[in-house]
Amino acid sequence: MSEEQSKSSLPETVVTEEEWAAWKDIPTTRTFRALLRKRLEERKADWVSGQFPTPERNAKAIGETQVLQAMLDLTADDINQGMSDE
Repeated sequence: MSEEQSKSSLPETVVTEEEWAAWKDIPTTRTFRALLRKRLEERKADWVSGQFPTPERNAKAIGETQVLQAMLDLTADDINQGMSDE
């Protein structure tokens, strides 16, 4: 089966809300999400303390925080929509 055929054969719902909630409750996942939250809070603290004095460093930090927050905010719908976009 080609890669294109396997993409088109994905079910409309790849992850159910129940599966997503169960995955988020796995100890390893909880630890991973705690790390993401910690890194996000560290970046915020870095801003307050002036750790990003140049526009380039500030832009990089903004991008990092946006990615961290986006990962924390993902939902089952986001996953399913992202998989159907491929």
